[in-house]
Amino acid sequence: GRTLYPSEIAAQLREILPGCRVLRASGGMDEIESEAAALEAAARGMGRNTPFDSALRAYLRAHSQEDIRRLNLLRGREPESIRPATARRLYGENLGVSATRVETFYKCPFSYFCRYGLKIEPLKPAQMDVLRRGTLIHLALERILSKHREDLAALDAGGLDREIAEILSEYLETVLGGSADKPRRFLYDLGRIGLMLGELLRQLQAEFSQSGFKPSHFELGLGDGDGEIGARPLPLPGGGTITVYGSVDRGDTWEHEGKTYLRVVDYKSGTRKFRLYDVLYGHNLQMLLYLFALCDEGKGVLGDELVPAGVLYLPTKRAAADTAASGEEADAAALAKKYRMSGLVLGDDDVIEAMEPGARGIFIPVSRTKSGALDKRSDTVSASELSLLRRHIARLLTEMGRRVRAGDAAVAPLDGSKGACEYCEYLSVCKKEPDAVNPAIPR
Repeated sequence: GRTLYPSEIAAQLREILPGCRVLRASGGMDEIESEAAALEAAARGMGRNTPFDSALRAYLRAHSQEDIRRLNLLRGREPESIRPATARRLYGENLGVSATRVETFYKCPFSYFCRYGLKIEPLKPAQMDVLRRGTLIHLALERILSKHREDLAALDAGGLDREIAEILSEYLETVLGGSADKPRRFLYDLGRIGLMLGELLRQLQAEFSQSGFKPSHFELGLGDGDGEIGARPLPLPGGGTITVYGSVDRGDTWEHEGKTYLRVVDYKSGTRKFRLYDVLYGHNLQMLLYLFALCDEGKGVLGDELVPAGVLYLPTKRAAADTAASGEEADAAALAKKYRMSGLVLGDDDVIEAMEPGARGIFIPVSRTKSGALDKRSDTVSASELSLLRRHIARLLTEMGRRVRAGDAAVAPLDGSKGACEYCEYLSVCKKEPDAVNPAIPR
């Protein structure tokens, strides 16, 4: 019964880390020091029927009807849906959606409702990413690849480094306000982006020197009125339409026997990998969604007869430390492994050979065995399977449009390759039990 004093070590840690949240390991009655603490403990125990949680709720019912009212509000799951008329006022009669919006809805309708219906902006620290890493990488790749569509492989290392340096310098002066007030760390990070671009472009030189596919379009706009490529609205049950819009990082083409084969390439600074089972449930479908839309509507701009040839993620995330950062020549095999693309490729021998003769798996996620057969780990898909995927994605779009217009706003997260709640900005308002396990996409 004697008073227990906190550890001196704990006190010192709290001084060093003032923002650190203190958790009590003992729990139970040891943490009930006030009515507010009792209410917080009862809220954490919602959905549990342990003797402690049941006793705590019984105490609150007997002593504080207001606290019970608050608990009942937290226990509720409203709104699971909103009235269709309200949904149409929020979203409009005809829906215009990006791939990100579609993926957000299938990860959790409530998150979609908060972001695109209510347009709730989560509170964020008052800071700005002045480096704008992704924008700079896209700009540099677009400028250099569009300038050297046919002769990138012939550009020597010195010339390549000079062009990268010129783009970084221009970006620093015109977009970031010059170097005068920038800390050393900022300029160091900018230099590391230059090193990464040098590595990545040398890998692209090696790829394009042996590939029949060449970059033809960059930041290609799709739909939304201002896009280079129009978008075909899909009719929805009960009226209205749904239309896809967006921007494609890069489109590569290969001319063969009177047809234009198109592959879509997306630059990714994270660790996202293409997983077909994600696509089947509405996750990670951006690449295929754009590929099919471009093939459907890009005639005349991209080619007269377009054939979908694949979708590829090109990683642009630099490791924390490597040989290039210390000025040494990066090993070609290490570079190939680091920047090897993931995705899905049309399983046609001519297409595979056009992308990578011999299919050794250096540039694309396809390789052959010694016998010449495709390795079972290759990520390929037949033309008929692509057609099935095209129809399936159209059904996903139509189903999403129907549910959005019907007012679906359910707290129903579905985990894919990554947890649906892992980076969600609306966890504080969705009332999902913190320990609840989300259903997951079957693999």
